[in-house]
Amino acid sequence: MRFIDFDVRKPDFQTLKAAAELLADDYPVVFPSDTTYGILMRHSGENAARLHALRRENTGNPFLLVISEDFDWHALTLADALPRENLDAVATYWPGPNTLIFPKHQSLSYPVADSVALRMPAAESNKAFHTLVQLCDFPVMAPSFNRPGDPV
Repeated sequence: MRFIDFDVRKPDFQTLKAAAELLADDYPVVFPSDTTYGILMRHSGENAARLHALRRENTGNPFLLVISEDFDWHALTLADALPRENLDAVATYWPGPNTLIFPKHQSLSYPVADSVALRMPAAESNKAFHTLVQLCDFPVMAPSFNRPGDPV
């Protein structure tokens, strides 16, 4: 286990880069996100199972995916099949602390559901979290650090 201690109000780029490298190597990272503390892991079915075990849950409920502004979110979704007004929500609510749900692209093995929940954080909400996500060239699963049923 490795601990990285830093001041979230003054994010140090090297520290955030080290956290991104841990995520790239499939390690979990506990981090204050744009909405709550989360357990972050690189997106994969195997890592989802590890996250469920860490959270001591076996619900199988899918985790939302956090993506950077540079990530091609269309590759994860069937956005082309959505009505124009649904796509307008992307321009209205992203980047920001809003989670949008899309029909899942068939190439995406996790989640097993027909939809995928995506969030694209804004720098204004949490600069450190935004920078960490920008450093990742992959989607990051980001469930709450709290176990299901525990108070926030």
